[in-house]
Amino acid sequence: MARPLTKKTQAGAQYVRDPDVDAQIDKTVGMDLGGLKQRLRVTTPAAPDHLRSECLVHLVRHGVREDNQPLVTAALTALFARCEANLAITRRPRSRACSEERQSRGKDKGPGR
Repeated sequence: MARPLTKKTQAGAQYVRDPDVDAQIDKTVGMDLGGLKQRLRVTTPAAPDHLRSECLVHLVRHGVREDNQPLVTAALTALFARCEANLAITRRPRSRACSEERQSRGKDKGPGR
């Protein structure tokens, strides 16, 4: 069973996870690492084996509490990959004109300079 959340709202009510997340946590906490890694590779949110990010965070915390470095590494790798994919989608590349202007003013000297 997933550990209950401990944080509370400003009104004092305890936060509660979505029941689907609780179910995912219950199923994955006891899985062998090989089976879990297969589930962690599922990146399509609509896929039945996809694990929600909140579940991944729980797995990281569980791995830390249990001193299970392979679990922590596997869950963090998947979580960071999602973060990286989200950043790639949401960040806008600098326009070429903006880059050229910064270079001409000497503010953008390039990497390592």
